[in-house]
Amino acid sequence: MLPGSELFELLIALLRQRFSPEQIAGKLRSQQKTRQFPSGIELGMKGMLK
Repeated sequence: MLPGSELFELLIALLRQRFSPEQIAGKLRSQQKTRQFPSGIELGMKGMLK
């Protein structure tokens, strides 16, 4: 994930709203159903936020 990318900015916004890692992962999974992120992006945010 690169700083300034759409996914990075979304993650930062959710963290600022005090979303838990589980909430962020769920939100990203639901968005994945309606739009495509660039290939290779790991949506398992729980491990990244430890």
